[in-house]
Amino acid sequence: MSRYVNNKIRIKREETHSEMSKKLTETMVFETYRDVLMVSAAIGYLKYGDQKLEKVLKTAETILMQYFSEYDYDTFDLLAYVYTKDQSIIKDDEKYEIFSSYTKAGFPFLLDALDLGFSEPSEFSNKELAFRYYDLLLYPDEFKKNNITDDDITL
Repeated sequence: MSRYVNNKIRIKREETHSEMSKKLTETMVFETYRDVLMVSAAIGYLKYGDQKLEKVLKTAETILMQYFSEYDYDTFDLLAYVYTKDQSIIKDDEKYEIFSSYTKAGFPFLLDALDLGFSEPSEFSNKELAFRYYDLLLYPDEFKKNNITDDDITL
């Protein structure tokens, strides 16, 4: 299957999420920023579906496409298609903006699911954070039922 990937693109990360992303990788909850972005995008989709999303305006360090896998590229395509309902989006660079918007929307929910809010991950042990993350993966229905509203977080 032919896949359109623009290797000149760099995936944007929201500047306000930069410090917490770094701490999540330093505490080894996630191995790389890529992992944080992929999980955040999935959560962003779970919470917002095809609702209008805010674009990433202020960016932190961006991530080269070479750090993403073939499966990640499929995720970019799928999220962009679900968002636009237009199959031609998979051959358009806008899909990367859509992905970044889902990461921006999902990141605060990831922190909430880890029961961090915007507190310091260093206050928790690596083991405790890992268990919280695995709970999120194993019990996604509990996460979906969470009654967090848009008023509870700032995007």
